[in-house]
Amino acid sequence: MTKTEKIKFGYLISLTLSLIVGVVLLAIFMHTNARNAIIIIDVCILVFGGLGFVLLHKFITVYECPNCKKEFKASIIDVIIGEDKGVNVGKKVTCPHCKKKDYSKVIRK
Repeated sequence: MTKTEKIKFGYLISLTLSLIVGVVLLAIFMHTNARNAIIIIDVCILVFGGLGFVLLHKFITVYECPNCKKEFKASIIDVIIGEDKGVNVGKKVTCPHCKKKDYSKVIRK
C-alpha cells in the first residue's frame, strides 16, 4: 500500500468513525431536543467528508493521457462523475493538454 493509499484509507476510516459516533449519539438522544442538532451535525459530516475525500483524491492522484502521454491531475468534475473502469483500464477524464476525454491510467499515487 502506497503512502497516498494509506492517507486515503485513514481519511475514510476517520470519516466512518465520525458517522458511527453521530448515529450512536442520535440513537441516545432521539427523544430529546438535541435530536435535530445531531441530525444536522451528521449531515454536515457526510457532505463535507465526501467533498474532502474528492478534493484529497484530486490533489494526490496523477493520470497519464493515453493520447499525448503527458501527466496531469483530473478536474473535480471528472473526479466526481468520471467513469472508472479499475486499475487496468483507468478513469475516463479529460486531458487538459490535448483536450481528449479517454480512459487514463493512474501513474503516481
